[in-house]
Amino acid sequence: MTNTKYRILIISDKSANIHSLTSLLSHEKFQVINTDKAIEAMEILKKRNIDIIIVDITIRDSDGYTFCKTIKEHPKYKKIPVLMLVNLTSPEERIKSFTMKADGVIFKPFNEKEVNAIIENFAEIKRNNELLYSNMENIGTIIEHTEQAIEKFNPFQFDFYKHIDNLISHLVRHISEVEDKPAMAIVGFSDTGKNWESYHYKYVFGELNRYKLNFDFSSFFELPKEGETAKFFLNRVDFEKDEYRKIEEKLNSFRILVRNMVGFLSHHLCLLALNYNRQVNEYDAKLLNILVNQCLFFRTIAKQTQRLEETSSYAIYCLARASEANDEDPKKHIFRIGEYSAFIAKKLGLDEKFIRRIKTQSALHDVGKIYIPSHILKKQTPLTEEEWNIVKKHPIYGGQIIGNHPLFSIAKNIALTHHERWDGTGYPKGLLKEEIPIEGRIVALADVYDTLRIDRPYRKGFDHKSAVEIITKGDGRTMPSHFDPKILDIFRKNEHYFEEIFDKMKN
Repeated sequence: MTNTKYRILIISDKSANIHSLTSLLSHEKFQVINTDKAIEAMEILKKRNIDIIIVDITIRDSDGYTFCKTIKEHPKYKKIPVLMLVNLTSPEERIKSFTMKADGVIFKPFNEKEVNAIIENFAEIKRNNELLYSNMENIGTIIEHTEQAIEKFNPFQFDFYKHIDNLISHLVRHISEVEDKPAMAIVGFSDTGKNWESYHYKYVFGELNRYKLNFDFSSFFELPKEGETAKFFLNRVDFEKDEYRKIEEKLNSFRILVRNMVGFLSHHLCLLALNYNRQVNEYDAKLLNILVNQCLFFRTIAKQTQRLEETSSYAIYCLARASEANDEDPKKHIFRIGEYSAFIAKKLGLDEKFIRRIKTQSALHDVGKIYIPSHILKKQTPLTEEEWNIVKKHPIYGGQIIGNHPLFSIAKNIALTHHERWDGTGYPKGLLKEEIPIEGRIVALADVYDTLRIDRPYRKGFDHKSAVEIITKGDGRTMPSHFDPKILDIFRKNEHYFEEIFDKMKN
Protein backbone atom coordinates (compact mmCIF):
# COMPACT_ATOMS: atom_id res chain seq x y z
CA MET A 1 0.00 0.00 0.00
CA THR A 2 1.07 3.57 -0.60
CA ASN A 3 -0.62 5.03 2.53
CA THR A 4 -1.60 3.82 6.00
CA LYS A 5 -5.32 3.27 5.26
CA TYR A 6 -6.65 -0.22 4.58
CA ARG A 7 -9.11 -0.43 1.69
CA ILE A 8 -12.30 -2.29 2.59
CA LEU A 9 -14.66 -3.49 -0.16
CA ILE A 10 -18.25 -4.09 1.07
CA ILE A 11 -20.67 -6.01 -1.17
CA SER A 12 -24.33 -6.16 -0.11
CA ASP A 13 -27.76 -5.59 -1.63
CA LYS A 14 -28.96 -4.13 1.66
CA SER A 15 -28.24 -0.42 1.91
CA ALA A 16 -28.73 -0.54 5.68
CA ASN A 17 -25.80 -2.99 6.03
CA ILE A 18 -23.57 -0.86 3.80
CA HIS A 19 -24.51 2.31 5.68
CA SER A 20 -23.92 0.75 9.12
CA LEU A 21 -20.55 -0.77 8.23
CA THR A 22 -19.41 2.41 6.46
CA SER A 23 -20.26 4.41 9.57
CA LEU A 24 -18.42 1.96 11.82
CA LEU A 25 -15.29 1.88 9.64
CA SER A 26 -15.09 5.51 8.54
CA HIS A 27 -11.99 6.66 10.39
CA GLU A 28 -8.26 7.17 9.79
CA LYS A 29 -7.46 3.45 9.50
CA PHE A 30 -9.90 2.43 6.78
CA GLN A 31 -11.15 3.55 3.39
CA VAL A 32 -14.52 2.01 2.48
CA ILE A 33 -15.66 1.18 -1.06
CA ASN A 34 -19.06 -0.43 -1.64
CA THR A 35 -21.24 -2.02 -4.32
CA ASP A 36 -24.29 -4.28 -4.46
CA LYS A 37 -23.20 -6.41 -7.46
CA ALA A 38 -20.58 -9.13 -7.85
CA ILE A 39 -19.68 -8.00 -11.36
CA GLU A 40 -18.99 -4.45 -10.16
CA ALA A 41 -16.95 -5.84 -7.26
CA MET A 42 -14.70 -7.69 -9.72
CA GLU A 43 -14.16 -4.49 -11.71
CA ILE A 44 -13.21 -2.67 -8.49
CA LEU A 45 -10.71 -5.43 -7.68
CA LYS A 46 -9.10 -4.99 -11.12
CA LYS A 47 -8.63 -1.26 -10.60
CA ARG A 48 -7.95 -0.92 -6.88
CA ASN A 49 -5.69 -2.64 -4.35
CA ILE A 50 -8.26 -4.01 -1.91
CA ASP A 51 -7.10 -5.23 1.50
CA ILE A 52 -10.27 -6.84 2.92
CA ILE A 53 -13.57 -7.93 1.33
CA ILE A 54 -16.82 -7.99 3.34
CA VAL A 55 -19.59 -9.75 1.43
CA ASP A 56 -23.24 -10.28 2.37
CA ILE A 57 -24.93 -13.60 1.77
CA THR A 58 -27.38 -11.86 -0.59
CA ILE A 59 -26.14 -9.61 -3.39
CA ARG A 60 -27.95 -8.46 -6.51
CA ASP A 61 -26.48 -10.54 -9.33
CA SER A 62 -25.23 -13.58 -7.38
CA ASP A 63 -24.92 -14.80 -3.82
CA GLY A 64 -22.19 -14.20 -1.26
CA TYR A 65 -21.15 -17.84 -1.01
CA THR A 66 -20.50 -18.13 -4.75
CA PHE A 67 -18.61 -14.82 -4.79
CA CYS A 68 -16.46 -15.91 -1.85
CA LYS A 69 -15.60 -19.18 -3.57
CA THR A 70 -14.72 -17.30 -6.77
CA ILE A 71 -12.34 -15.01 -4.93
CA LYS A 72 -10.64 -17.86 -3.08
CA GLU A 73 -10.06 -19.73 -6.32
CA HIS A 74 -8.75 -16.67 -8.18
CA PRO A 75 -4.93 -16.70 -8.56
CA LYS A 76 -4.63 -12.94 -8.13
CA TYR A 77 -7.24 -12.22 -5.43
CA LYS A 78 -7.10 -15.35 -3.26
CA LYS A 79 -4.73 -13.67 -0.78
CA ILE A 80 -7.36 -11.03 0.12
CA PRO A 81 -9.21 -11.92 3.37
CA VAL A 82 -12.95 -12.46 2.75
CA LEU A 83 -15.37 -11.94 5.66
CA MET A 84 -19.00 -13.08 5.33
CA LEU A 85 -21.93 -11.18 6.88
CA VAL A 86 -24.01 -13.80 8.74
CA ASN A 87 -26.83 -13.77 11.24
CA LEU A 88 -25.78 -14.34 14.84
CA THR A 89 -28.57 -16.88 15.26
CA SER A 90 -27.75 -18.93 12.14
CA PRO A 91 -24.96 -21.50 12.63
CA GLU A 92 -25.82 -22.88 9.15
CA GLU A 93 -24.73 -19.59 7.55
CA ARG A 94 -21.44 -19.68 9.47
CA ILE A 95 -20.76 -23.30 8.49
CA LYS A 96 -21.54 -22.69 4.80
CA SER A 97 -19.35 -19.56 4.82
CA PHE A 98 -16.35 -21.54 6.01
CA THR A 99 -17.19 -24.33 3.56
CA MET A 100 -16.81 -21.74 0.81
CA LYS A 101 -13.33 -20.89 2.19
CA ALA A 102 -14.30 -17.62 3.90
CA ASP A 103 -11.54 -16.33 6.18
CA GLY A 104 -13.98 -15.17 8.85
CA VAL A 105 -17.47 -13.89 9.63
CA ILE A 106 -19.05 -10.70 10.93
CA PHE A 107 -22.26 -11.14 12.87
CA LYS A 108 -25.45 -9.24 12.28
CA PRO A 109 -26.59 -7.15 14.09
CA PHE A 110 -23.25 -5.31 14.22
CA ASN A 111 -21.26 -4.55 17.33
CA GLU A 112 -18.96 -1.57 16.72
CA LYS A 113 -16.04 -2.79 18.86
CA GLU A 114 -16.33 -6.33 17.57
CA VAL A 115 -16.39 -5.22 13.91
CA ASN A 116 -13.35 -2.95 14.31
CA ALA A 117 -11.42 -5.64 16.21
CA ILE A 118 -12.16 -8.25 13.52
CA ILE A 119 -11.20 -5.89 10.67
CA GLU A 120 -7.99 -4.80 12.42
CA ASN A 121 -7.03 -8.43 13.09
CA PHE A 122 -7.55 -9.42 9.47
CA ALA A 123 -5.79 -6.26 8.29
CA GLU A 124 -2.79 -7.37 10.35
CA ILE A 125 -3.07 -10.87 8.89
CA LYS A 126 -3.20 -9.35 5.40
CA ARG A 127 -0.11 -7.28 6.10
CA ASN A 128 1.80 -10.30 7.45
CA ASN A 129 0.71 -12.42 4.50
CA GLU A 130 1.88 -9.71 2.12
CA LEU A 131 5.25 -9.69 3.88
CA LEU A 132 5.43 -13.48 3.64
CA TYR A 133 4.54 -13.53 -0.05
CA SER A 134 6.88 -10.62 -0.66
CA ASN A 135 9.74 -12.50 0.97
CA MET A 136 8.90 -15.58 -1.10
CA GLU A 137 8.92 -13.43 -4.23
CA ASN A 138 12.22 -11.93 -3.14
CA ILE A 139 13.76 -15.38 -2.69
CA GLY A 140 12.48 -16.31 -6.14
CA THR A 141 13.98 -13.14 -7.60
CA ILE A 142 17.34 -13.86 -5.98
CA ILE A 143 17.34 -17.47 -7.23
CA GLU A 144 16.28 -16.50 -10.76
CA HIS A 145 18.80 -13.69 -11.04
CA THR A 146 21.60 -15.80 -9.57
CA GLU A 147 20.91 -18.76 -11.86
CA GLN A 148 20.89 -16.55 -14.96
CA ALA A 149 23.98 -14.64 -13.83
CA ILE A 150 25.95 -17.84 -13.21
CA GLU A 151 24.80 -19.37 -16.50
CA LYS A 152 25.87 -16.31 -18.50
CA PHE A 153 28.95 -15.41 -16.46
CA ASN A 154 32.12 -15.21 -18.52
CA PRO A 155 34.90 -13.41 -16.64
CA PHE A 156 36.64 -12.48 -19.88
CA GLN A 157 33.58 -10.89 -21.44
CA PHE A 158 32.08 -9.54 -18.22
CA ASP A 159 30.49 -6.11 -18.70
CA PHE A 160 29.57 -4.66 -15.31
CA TYR A 161 27.23 -2.05 -16.81
CA LYS A 162 25.30 -4.67 -18.79
CA HIS A 163 25.15 -6.81 -15.64
CA ILE A 164 23.54 -3.89 -13.78
CA ASP A 165 21.08 -3.42 -16.66
CA ASN A 166 20.15 -7.10 -16.34
CA LEU A 167 19.67 -6.71 -12.58
CA ILE A 168 17.35 -3.73 -13.10
CA SER A 169 15.32 -5.68 -15.68
CA HIS A 170 14.59 -8.26 -12.96
CA LEU A 171 14.09 -5.73 -10.17
CA VAL A 172 11.72 -3.20 -11.75
CA ARG A 173 8.12 -4.21 -12.42
CA HIS A 174 6.81 -4.51 -15.97
CA ILE A 175 3.17 -3.76 -15.14
CA SER A 176 1.66 -1.28 -12.70
CA GLU A 177 -0.45 -3.81 -10.75
CA VAL A 178 2.55 -5.64 -9.28
CA GLU A 179 3.06 -4.72 -5.63
CA ASP A 180 6.34 -6.42 -4.73
CA LYS A 181 8.55 -4.67 -7.28
CA PRO A 182 9.46 -1.00 -7.65
CA ALA A 183 8.19 1.10 -10.54
CA MET A 184 11.62 2.45 -11.39
CA ALA A 185 15.25 2.61 -10.35
CA ILE A 186 18.08 5.13 -10.30
CA VAL A 187 21.66 3.88 -10.56
CA GLY A 188 24.84 5.90 -10.10
CA PHE A 189 28.46 5.05 -10.93
CA SER A 190 31.59 6.84 -9.72
CA ASP A 191 35.32 6.09 -9.72
CA THR A 192 36.07 8.49 -6.88
CA GLY A 193 32.86 8.84 -4.87
CA LYS A 194 32.27 12.15 -6.67
CA ASN A 195 31.25 13.18 -10.21
CA TRP A 196 28.47 10.59 -10.40
CA GLU A 197 27.19 9.25 -13.71
CA SER A 198 23.55 8.43 -13.02
CA TYR A 199 20.71 6.79 -14.94
CA HIS A 200 16.94 6.49 -14.53
CA TYR A 201 15.41 3.10 -15.43
CA LYS A 202 11.72 2.51 -16.13
CA TYR A 203 9.62 0.16 -18.24
CA VAL A 204 7.72 1.95 -21.01
CA PHE A 205 5.34 -0.16 -23.13
CA GLY A 206 7.11 -3.34 -22.04
CA GLU A 207 10.62 -2.07 -22.83
CA LEU A 208 13.17 -1.13 -20.18
CA ASN A 209 14.25 2.44 -20.88
CA ARG A 210 17.39 4.09 -19.49
CA TYR A 211 17.78 7.86 -19.29
CA LYS A 212 20.79 9.92 -18.28
CA LEU A 213 20.06 11.74 -15.04
CA ASN A 214 21.92 14.64 -13.44
CA PHE A 215 21.77 13.22 -9.91
CA ASP A 216 24.83 13.46 -7.67
CA PHE A 217 24.47 10.84 -4.93
CA SER A 218 27.22 12.38 -2.82
CA SER A 219 25.18 15.61 -2.54
CA PHE A 220 22.14 13.88 -1.06
CA PHE A 221 23.44 10.88 0.86
CA GLU A 222 26.20 10.30 3.37
CA LEU A 223 28.10 7.63 1.49
CA PRO A 224 29.88 4.86 3.39
CA LYS A 225 33.67 4.67 3.53
CA GLU A 226 35.69 3.06 0.75
CA GLY A 227 35.08 -0.70 0.77
CA GLU A 228 31.88 -0.45 2.87
CA THR A 229 28.20 -0.50 1.86
CA ALA A 230 24.92 0.68 3.38
CA LYS A 231 21.23 -0.09 2.81
CA PHE A 232 18.05 1.76 3.82
CA PHE A 233 14.31 2.08 3.16
CA LEU A 234 12.00 5.10 3.31
CA ASN A 235 8.20 5.39 3.21
CA ARG A 236 5.95 8.40 2.56
CA VAL A 237 6.07 9.59 6.16
CA ASP A 238 9.90 9.63 6.15
CA PHE A 239 10.07 12.23 3.39
CA GLU A 240 8.48 14.74 5.75
CA LYS A 241 11.79 14.85 7.63
CA ASP A 242 14.22 17.60 6.66
CA GLU A 243 17.07 15.20 5.92
CA TYR A 244 15.06 13.45 3.19
CA ARG A 245 12.94 16.33 1.88
CA LYS A 246 15.74 17.65 -0.36
CA ILE A 247 16.06 14.21 -2.00
CA GLU A 248 12.36 14.24 -2.83
CA GLU A 249 12.56 17.82 -4.14
CA LYS A 250 15.49 16.96 -6.39
CA LEU A 251 13.73 13.92 -7.82
CA ASN A 252 10.54 15.93 -8.26
CA SER A 253 12.56 18.33 -10.41
CA PHE A 254 13.07 15.40 -12.79
CA ARG A 255 9.29 14.77 -12.70
CA ILE A 256 9.88 11.70 -10.54
CA LEU A 257 7.26 11.60 -7.77
CA VAL A 258 8.49 9.58 -4.80
CA ARG A 259 6.16 7.49 -2.63
CA ASN A 260 8.75 5.16 -1.12
CA MET A 261 12.36 4.20 -1.67
CA VAL A 262 14.81 1.38 -1.01
CA GLY A 263 18.50 2.14 -1.40
CA PHE A 264 21.97 0.63 -1.68
CA LEU A 265 24.94 2.94 -1.17
CA SER A 266 28.66 2.47 -1.69
CA HIS A 267 31.62 4.62 -2.67
CA HIS A 268 31.44 3.64 -6.34
CA LEU A 269 27.90 2.33 -6.94
CA CYS A 270 24.53 3.49 -5.63
CA LEU A 271 21.07 2.18 -6.49
CA LEU A 272 17.62 3.48 -5.55
CA ALA A 273 14.47 1.38 -6.11
CA LEU A 274 11.42 3.67 -6.13
CA ASN A 275 7.67 3.40 -5.71
CA TYR A 276 6.53 -0.06 -4.71
CA ASN A 277 2.73 -0.44 -4.59
CA ARG A 278 2.96 -0.92 -0.83
CA GLN A 279 5.00 0.23 2.13
CA VAL A 280 8.62 -0.92 1.97
CA ASN A 281 10.54 -2.58 4.78
CA GLU A 282 13.91 -3.92 5.86
CA TYR A 283 13.39 -7.09 3.83
CA ASP A 284 13.20 -5.05 0.62
CA ALA A 285 16.43 -3.35 1.60
CA LYS A 286 18.07 -6.73 2.30
CA LEU A 287 16.93 -8.08 -1.08
CA LEU A 288 18.40 -5.09 -2.91
CA ASN A 289 21.59 -5.41 -0.91
CA ILE A 290 21.93 -9.10 -1.85
CA LEU A 291 21.28 -8.51 -5.55
CA VAL A 292 23.69 -5.59 -5.87
CA ASN A 293 26.38 -7.38 -3.89
CA GLN A 294 26.02 -10.31 -6.28
CA CYS A 295 26.86 -7.96 -9.14
CA LEU A 296 29.85 -6.60 -7.24
CA PHE A 297 30.96 -10.16 -6.46
CA PHE A 298 30.83 -11.16 -10.12
CA ARG A 299 32.81 -8.04 -11.02
CA THR A 300 35.47 -8.91 -8.44
CA ILE A 301 35.72 -12.50 -9.70
CA ALA A 302 35.96 -11.27 -13.29
CA LYS A 303 38.73 -8.83 -12.44
CA GLN A 304 40.67 -11.42 -10.46
CA THR A 305 40.30 -14.00 -13.24
CA GLN A 306 41.37 -11.47 -15.84
CA ARG A 307 44.41 -10.50 -13.76
CA LEU A 308 45.33 -14.18 -13.34
CA GLU A 309 45.00 -14.72 -17.08
CA GLU A 310 47.07 -11.60 -17.79
CA THR A 311 49.75 -12.75 -15.35
CA SER A 312 49.77 -16.22 -16.91
CA SER A 313 49.98 -14.75 -20.41
CA TYR A 314 52.85 -12.51 -19.37
CA ALA A 315 54.74 -15.47 -17.90
CA ILE A 316 54.05 -17.54 -21.02
CA TYR A 317 55.37 -14.87 -23.38
CA CYS A 318 58.42 -14.24 -21.21
CA LEU A 319 59.27 -17.94 -21.30
CA ALA A 320 58.49 -18.16 -25.02
CA ARG A 321 60.76 -15.21 -25.83
CA ALA A 322 63.51 -16.84 -23.80
CA SER A 323 63.11 -20.02 -25.83
CA GLU A 324 63.45 -18.00 -29.07
CA ALA A 325 66.70 -16.36 -28.02
CA ASN A 326 68.69 -19.17 -29.62
CA ASP A 327 66.25 -19.82 -32.47
CA GLU A 328 66.37 -18.63 -36.04
CA ASP A 329 63.42 -16.23 -35.84
CA PRO A 330 63.20 -14.29 -32.58
CA LYS A 331 60.54 -11.94 -33.95
CA LYS A 332 56.75 -12.52 -33.92
CA HIS A 333 56.55 -16.20 -34.76
CA ILE A 334 54.94 -17.08 -31.42
CA PHE A 335 52.25 -14.39 -31.76
CA ARG A 336 51.38 -15.39 -35.31
CA ILE A 337 51.08 -19.03 -34.25
CA GLY A 338 48.57 -17.89 -31.62
CA GLU A 339 46.49 -15.99 -34.19
CA TYR A 340 46.42 -18.88 -36.67
CA SER A 341 45.57 -21.39 -33.94
CA ALA A 342 42.75 -19.30 -32.47
CA PHE A 343 41.26 -18.88 -35.96
CA ILE A 344 41.32 -22.62 -36.65
CA ALA A 345 39.87 -23.41 -33.20
CA LYS A 346 37.02 -20.97 -33.81
CA LYS A 347 36.28 -22.51 -37.21
CA LEU A 348 36.19 -25.93 -35.53
CA GLY A 349 33.49 -24.62 -33.17
CA LEU A 350 35.55 -25.02 -30.00
CA ASP A 351 34.54 -23.07 -26.90
CA GLU A 352 35.76 -19.57 -26.10
CA LYS A 353 37.91 -20.68 -23.17
CA PHE A 354 39.81 -23.12 -25.38
CA ILE A 355 40.21 -20.50 -28.13
CA ARG A 356 41.54 -17.95 -25.66
CA ARG A 357 44.01 -20.41 -24.13
CA ILE A 358 45.32 -21.90 -27.34
CA LYS A 359 45.96 -18.38 -28.62
CA THR A 360 48.20 -17.69 -25.63
CA GLN A 361 49.60 -21.08 -24.71
CA SER A 362 50.60 -22.04 -28.25
CA ALA A 363 53.48 -19.57 -27.73
CA LEU A 364 55.21 -22.30 -25.72
CA HIS A 365 55.17 -24.86 -28.55
CA ASP A 366 58.98 -24.67 -28.95
CA VAL A 367 59.92 -23.82 -25.37
CA GLY A 368 61.93 -27.07 -25.22
CA LYS A 369 64.45 -25.55 -27.63
CA ILE A 370 65.97 -23.83 -24.61
CA TYR A 371 67.82 -27.14 -24.09
CA ILE A 372 68.96 -27.42 -27.72
CA PRO A 373 72.50 -26.08 -28.30
CA SER A 374 72.59 -22.74 -30.10
CA HIS A 375 75.08 -23.92 -32.72
CA ILE A 376 72.61 -26.59 -33.87
CA LEU A 377 69.63 -24.25 -34.08
CA LYS A 378 71.61 -21.63 -36.00
CA LYS A 379 73.52 -24.02 -38.22
CA GLN A 380 73.61 -22.76 -41.84
CA THR A 381 73.93 -26.17 -43.44
CA PRO A 382 71.67 -29.24 -43.22
CA LEU A 383 71.76 -31.02 -39.87
CA THR A 384 73.48 -34.34 -39.42
CA GLU A 385 71.41 -37.30 -38.30
CA GLU A 386 72.86 -36.96 -34.80
CA GLU A 387 72.02 -33.24 -34.66
CA TRP A 388 68.51 -33.89 -35.98
CA ASN A 389 67.94 -36.48 -33.25
CA ILE A 390 68.93 -33.86 -30.66
CA VAL A 391 66.46 -31.33 -32.14
CA LYS A 392 63.69 -33.94 -32.10
CA LYS A 393 63.95 -34.09 -28.31
CA HIS A 394 62.69 -30.54 -27.85
CA PRO A 395 58.99 -31.58 -27.50
CA ILE A 396 59.93 -33.79 -24.54
CA TYR A 397 61.99 -31.00 -23.00
CA GLY A 398 59.07 -28.61 -23.53
CA GLY A 399 56.68 -30.89 -21.66
CA GLN A 400 59.15 -31.15 -18.78
CA ILE A 401 59.62 -27.37 -18.60
CA ILE A 402 55.88 -26.62 -18.59
CA GLY A 403 55.10 -29.32 -16.01
CA ASN A 404 51.75 -30.63 -14.85
CA HIS A 405 49.82 -27.55 -13.68
CA PRO A 406 46.25 -27.86 -15.04
CA LEU A 407 46.26 -24.19 -16.05
CA PHE A 408 48.95 -25.01 -18.64
CA SER A 409 47.65 -28.40 -19.80
CA ILE A 410 46.99 -27.08 -23.31
CA ALA A 411 50.51 -25.64 -23.52
CA LYS A 412 52.02 -28.96 -22.44
CA ASN A 413 49.99 -30.93 -24.97
CA ILE A 414 51.03 -28.52 -27.71
CA ALA A 415 54.70 -28.70 -26.76
CA LEU A 416 54.61 -32.51 -26.72
CA THR A 417 52.56 -33.14 -29.88
CA HIS A 418 52.86 -30.27 -32.38
CA HIS A 419 55.36 -32.34 -34.41
CA GLU A 420 53.17 -35.46 -34.42
CA ARG A 421 51.48 -36.22 -37.75
CA TRP A 422 47.98 -37.42 -38.62
CA ASP A 423 49.42 -40.38 -40.53
CA GLY A 424 51.62 -41.46 -37.59
CA THR A 425 54.97 -40.42 -39.12
CA GLY A 426 55.66 -37.59 -36.65
CA TYR A 427 57.73 -37.39 -33.48
CA PRO A 428 58.48 -37.88 -30.61
CA LYS A 429 55.96 -40.77 -30.20
CA GLY A 430 54.55 -41.35 -33.67
CA LEU A 431 50.97 -40.77 -32.54
CA LEU A 432 48.21 -41.50 -35.06
CA LYS A 433 45.10 -39.44 -35.90
CA GLU A 434 42.94 -38.69 -32.78
CA GLU A 435 45.70 -39.97 -30.52
CA ILE A 436 47.09 -36.48 -31.09
CA PRO A 437 45.14 -33.95 -28.94
CA ILE A 438 43.22 -31.35 -30.94
CA GLU A 439 45.49 -28.52 -29.77
CA GLY A 440 48.52 -30.40 -31.10
CA ARG A 441 46.82 -30.98 -34.46
CA ILE A 442 45.89 -27.30 -34.75
CA VAL A 443 49.34 -25.95 -33.92
CA ALA A 444 50.98 -28.54 -36.19
CA LEU A 445 49.52 -26.88 -39.28
CA ALA A 446 49.90 -23.33 -37.95
CA ASP A 447 53.57 -23.95 -37.16
CA VAL A 448 54.34 -25.52 -40.55
CA TYR A 449 52.74 -22.60 -42.42
CA ASP A 450 54.61 -19.95 -40.46
CA THR A 451 57.91 -21.85 -40.57
CA LEU A 452 57.64 -22.11 -44.36
CA ARG A 453 57.10 -18.36 -44.62
CA ILE A 454 60.04 -17.20 -42.49
CA ASP A 455 63.70 -17.12 -43.47
CA ARG A 456 65.81 -19.95 -42.12
CA PRO A 457 69.62 -20.04 -41.79
CA TYR A 458 69.82 -22.41 -44.77
CA ARG A 459 67.02 -21.03 -47.02
CA LYS A 460 64.88 -18.02 -47.87
CA GLY A 461 61.25 -18.00 -46.70
CA PHE A 462 58.54 -19.09 -49.19
CA ASP A 463 55.86 -16.75 -50.45
CA HIS A 464 52.26 -17.42 -49.41
CA LYS A 465 51.22 -19.19 -52.59
CA SER A 466 54.17 -21.59 -52.42
CA ALA A 467 53.56 -22.32 -48.72
CA VAL A 468 49.90 -23.14 -49.42
CA GLU A 469 50.87 -25.45 -52.28
CA ILE A 470 53.41 -27.31 -50.12
CA ILE A 471 50.84 -27.86 -47.34
CA THR A 472 47.90 -28.81 -49.57
CA LYS A 473 49.77 -30.78 -52.25
CA GLY A 474 53.06 -31.75 -50.61
CA ASP A 475 56.73 -31.44 -51.51
CA GLY A 476 57.99 -34.78 -50.26
CA ARG A 477 59.06 -33.47 -46.87
CA THR A 478 55.67 -31.95 -45.98
CA MET A 479 52.57 -33.82 -47.13
CA PRO A 480 48.79 -33.28 -46.80
CA SER A 481 48.57 -36.64 -44.99
CA HIS A 482 50.47 -35.08 -42.08
CA PHE A 483 47.48 -32.95 -41.10
CA ASP A 484 44.02 -33.55 -39.65
CA PRO A 485 41.76 -33.45 -42.76
CA LYS A 486 39.26 -31.10 -41.09
CA ILE A 487 41.99 -28.65 -40.15
CA LEU A 488 43.56 -28.92 -43.59
CA ASP A 489 40.16 -28.16 -45.15
CA ILE A 490 39.80 -25.06 -42.96
CA PHE A 491 43.25 -23.93 -44.07
CA ARG A 492 42.48 -24.57 -47.73
CA LYS A 493 39.23 -22.55 -47.60
CA ASN A 494 40.68 -19.69 -45.51
CA GLU A 495 44.32 -19.53 -46.60
CA HIS A 496 43.99 -15.79 -47.38
CA TYR A 497 43.45 -15.18 -43.66
CA PHE A 498 46.82 -16.77 -42.85
CA GLU A 499 48.48 -14.51 -45.41
CA GLU A 500 46.84 -11.43 -43.85
CA ILE A 501 48.05 -12.38 -40.39
CA PHE A 502 51.59 -13.05 -41.58
CA ASP A 503 51.80 -9.74 -43.45
CA LYS A 504 50.25 -7.80 -40.57
CA MET A 505 52.58 -9.32 -37.95
CA LYS A 506 55.70 -9.74 -40.09
CA ASN A 507 57.94 -7.57 -37.94
